[in-house]
Amino acid sequence: TVTIKYAKFKAIGQKSDRRSMVVITNEQKYKDLLVSDFSKALVGTRRFDVLNRENQQLFEKEKAFITGGDAAKAEVARLGQATGADYLVIVNLQGLNVANDRRERIAMTGETLVSSAASGTVSVEVIEFSSRKVKWTGSEKFSANYNGATAVSNGNLSTLISGASEKLVNQLVASIYPIEVVKVLSKNMAVINRGSTSVKEGQKLTVYLKGE
Repeated sequence: TVTIKYAKFKAIGQKSDRRSMVVITNEQKYKDLLVSDFSKALVGTRRFDVLNRENQQLFEKEKAFITGGDAAKAEVARLGQATGADYLVIVNLQGLNVANDRRERIAMTGETLVSSAASGTVSVEVIEFSSRKVKWTGSEKFSANYNGATAVSNGNLSTLISGASEKLVNQLVASIYPIEVVKVLSKNMAVINRGSTSVKEGQKLTVYLKGE
């Protein structure tokens, strides 16, 4: 008689039918900023599973602990469960222009005005991994002027990129999941399939039935 005991992996939480995405970029200087800001915008929609590919060293360290002598043998069942992406989300910066410490002297008063500015475009391409088909593309411009600042900080740039990312993600969600009336509660109240990050108070929508 041979008895085999083995540990079976059980996923945490409810089973997800969401489409999985991994955010990547060709940008080198602002790589972490772009990937982080766009991933946050995607997670905020609660419509996609966003996969992490940026902390490989931390995952390898945890893997070494699990396969070492201190962890329970059953922990090994956790390995080999990584999910592949349904879509590759390629996000890049185009035409980024940062003008620091701009000075203008006022001849009449002798005063010198200092300012800095930043502008550019966040572009996105969504590619289906299995077929390599381009499913969606979009771009969003951003710009801002900072009076009295000698330089544009990373925080300022992150705010601009985050704003552009949120707009692009809302466009992406609208393309994949069009706005629809889920339920009519009364003559003057209805429920649509959008969360608080996708709509603003005071926004107006036109409701219509599909057809000719």
